[in-house]
Amino acid sequence: MANQSVETMVEDLIGSIPDNNSTAITQWATDIAREVINILPPQMLWQVSNTLGDSNNGSGATVTLSFGSAVGGYHPITGVSVGQGGSGYASDPTVQINTSTGSGALIRAFSNGSAVIAADLADAGVNYKNTDTATVVESDGIAVSTAKFLYAHRNGYKAIEINPADKQRAEDPDSIYKATTNNPVFWREGGKVYVEPDGGSVVVVNYPTINFDDSAIAGVPDDVKHLVIMGTAVKGRLFQLDSLRREIDELKTRPSYETTNATISLVPVPSITDLDVSANVTLPSMDVDPPNISVGLVSSEAIGDITVDFGDPVPVYTPPVLTLTSELNLSDLTITSLPPSTITPPSFTDITVDLSSISVPTYIKPVLTRDFTGATTHITTNEDVELANAELQKISGQINSFQADIENELNKFNKESAEYQTKVQKATQDAQLKQGKEFTDYANKLQKYGADLSAYQHEVNKEVQEYTVNKLQKDLTEWQAKRENDFQEYQLRMQNSLNEFNEGLTAYQTSFQKAIKNVDLEIANAQQNAALERDKNKQNTINQYTKDLENYKLSLQRYVTDLQEYQAAASTQIQEYTINKIQKDIQLWQAEQSQKLQKYGVDLQKESARYGSEFQKYQVDISNIFQKHQTMVQELQVLDSQYQRGLQTFVASYQEPVKNVKGAN
Repeated sequence: MANQSVETMVEDLIGSIPDNNSTAITQWATDIAREVINILPPQMLWQVSNTLGDSNNGSGATVTLSFGSAVGGYHPITGVSVGQGGSGYASDPTVQINTSTGSGALIRAFSNGSAVIAADLADAGVNYKNTDTATVVESDGIAVSTAKFLYAHRNGYKAIEINPADKQRAEDPDSIYKATTNNPVFWREGGKVYVEPDGGSVVVVNYPTINFDDSAIAGVPDDVKHLVIMGTAVKGRLFQLDSLRREIDELKTRPSYETTNATISLVPVPSITDLDVSANVTLPSMDVDPPNISVGLVSSEAIGDITVDFGDPVPVYTPPVLTLTSELNLSDLTITSLPPSTITPPSFTDITVDLSSISVPTYIKPVLTRDFTGATTHITTNEDVELANAELQKISGQINSFQADIENELNKFNKESAEYQTKVQKATQDAQLKQGKEFTDYANKLQKYGADLSAYQHEVNKEVQEYTVNKLQKDLTEWQAKRENDFQEYQLRMQNSLNEFNEGLTAYQTSFQKAIKNVDLEIANAQQNAALERDKNKQNTINQYTKDLENYKLSLQRYVTDLQEYQAAASTQIQEYTINKIQKDIQLWQAEQSQKLQKYGVDLQKESARYGSEFQKYQVDISNIFQKHQTMVQELQVLDSQYQRGLQTFVASYQEPVKNVKGAN
């Protein structure tokens, strides 16, 4: 790990940490160092322990801080010196830094039993300014809120912990529980440790601040420094998982079927005016007066009027009225299926072992009380072997009792150590099981979300298919069939009207020819009668009438010709109307309509293809994230298992006290 920063060593285990989160790495490493220190038994922490003193009744001591050049707006503390030594400091006092921004600095002051004689900068901390000052704390009690307490003593005599409720007894000179110089006591209260009599010292392990760019890990035993990196990597992997979950939210919004990308605006039905033959073709009128045969004859010689008896009406072409089916009401595609709700990313609990309720076992060394003075006196001075043997036997009994105490205390320590390791292992397993359940629950939610997405895609495709088949194709086909029927019926009625007109015109011509033929017969009879009578005047009159009648017949013939031309013109106009108006306009309309419908179908296919492509890519992205998430979780479990196993191994490898009575002090 030489010449590598904490950040580099962590990323060597888990890869790059998102967002260049150096501040978080500092916090993770600091938290893990604290966790490691809390788990390790006190006997493994001696190499990183510090002694804090209680100034008690001391006063007057001052210290001065030295600062380096500003870095990022802050001035690192580079040293500390004693200004005034003061007096009354029975033990090493505590130095407090007055700051509003800095943290983590540790200054140790040393007393000679009265005055402060030296000060040492144990930890420079971070974020201090050159205006910050330091004060030698004059109040009693030793603050240990940022350190792990190991033990307390007064001038080398171990202090026994008492209940804070008994502190008055320890200070009462008339109490049998009064603390003495050689038998001091301590109690914990309000985040401080108090030592009696007259203050003392506590040995603690300060929780270090481990910065992301530190090339060395300070403040923890050398044997477990790699566990700090491993534990920091566990927290870094949790952060990577959290960042990976955020990627799900940062993915492009899940694709939706945009119906606005495929719209249709059908062309209105062409406005086809009804056929009006009379607008372009005029029906001929019969305005020729028939001749009067009575002209030039006396009343007594009248042979009777010869007239054309023809009163049939002239046939007229009456076109049918075009009535079309109402417009096609084709609504746009509407997707009613709702996409699944995005799952809320969970907040995974860090794998933190709660040891607050577990007491670390401590081996309490028995005290051997021995006094060879009496035996020596009986042997060397009194030369009384019996008394000397008795004294030696008494001492032997004390040694045996001491050996039994060692055995008992060792058994007690081993039992407490086994219970401690069991509780630590259970707390570790509980933490792992808790997070494992969170991972499992989230994985199940992710799996269900993927299934819901697939179901949503299926429903959208189903709705598009149903719309295309049942709405677009079916309704359009039915509507086109009805329009075709309307046009066919209209053309059939036009043909029927034309047939009726032709039939009427033929009958009219037949009747007209018959009437003319009757007139010819009457004229022939009149001429024959006049010839028999040999009446020249009558013959002249009949001849004139015959001449007039021929002219009348010619006029009638021209009228018939005009009728035939009218019939031909009407037929031509009907044919042109059918071809140019009905068929052409309808075909153009149908072509344009078909083009729009075809384009609408193509747009629907394009939108379906776009939606399918984006949805498939979205599913692939989600699947990749899920797969990466599962792999990272598996790696996290392996990494955390190695970290926890490493801690347990170091705790279990703690060497038990050697059972050696000989030469024991």
